[in-house]
Amino acid sequence: MVNKETQKNTFYKCIKYKIHNKLKKPLLFYHVPKCAGTTLTVMLSHLFKNQVRAMGPLFANNDKGGETAYEFFQKNLELINKSKINFLYGHLPFEISEFFNNNFYKITTIRNPIDRTISHYKWMLIRGFCNKNDKLKNLFNENKIPKNVIVNQFSGIGLKEQNTELSFNLAFKNINDNIDYVCKSDDLFYLLKYIISYYNLPNLVFQNYQVINADFSLSKEDIEIIEENNQLDMQLYSLLLEKNIFKIEKIKSSKTEIEQDYFYSSPLIKINNKNNLIINYIKLIDIQKKLESKKYIFKEF
Repeated sequence: MVNKETQKNTFYKCIKYKIHNKLKKPLLFYHVPKCAGTTLTVMLSHLFKNQVRAMGPLFANNDKGGETAYEFFQKNLELINKSKINFLYGHLPFEISEFFNNNFYKITTIRNPIDRTISHYKWMLIRGFCNKNDKLKNLFNENKIPKNVIVNQFSGIGLKEQNTELSFNLAFKNINDNIDYVCKSDDLFYLLKYIISYYNLPNLVFQNYQVINADFSLSKEDIEIIEENNQLDMQLYSLLLEKNIFKIEKIKSSKTEIEQDYFYSSPLIKINNKNNLIINYIKLIDIQKKLESKKYIFKEF
């Protein structure tokens, strides 16, 4: 396991492959909260020309409050349909699928539910949506931390009927039958390589976004409360593993690094006063040398 300090000092180079059969469909990313989706969406939102982010959280009465992504999607549906978008993303529930036919290439990342919930809780603490004096059990009971996020996001009935055996069965069916590429959050880099290769996007050099560095531990009782409130998600994750639903696409083709443009993305280090920009290969070599001289690490995948 790479520690948080090492992650802050690491850049990743993702070099695409030459693919002859390109993906033509627009891309839809179901962003499960705290499943490495921010890193992916930051980069792809700059690389797809016509993109729409459905703003807002997944469920109402949540840690942040306000309009949900589903409500944003409904309100802007006419604009979304007219804009001929090629990338749609956000904390969207599977209910949105009733509004369009199967003309999107659909992807998602899923994380071990216990790790996902711990990350969600730590993120809330850092952002001030709760504090250490709040009882974890109460945060679940008040839906400040939603229960079984993955099951309820993909069930297609999670907005009105949550945490049931029916929602579990529907979630598995929808993920298995209707999501084109499902990957574990730990395998995000494989998904990125797949997307930039099959959509013929620039190569990438980037740092991870939203790396949570909250230095505290949870009690055994807290872990038990998290497990108790994520039973369906834990069962779903186990079933996805058992049925080999998670993908790692091993692309067999030639790399196209030389003289190709790169998309640079970093939450910490700006180039030309920008955190995100396109740079050519020659400029990248110069930037890489300077960063390595300052003890930054570059890892290629």
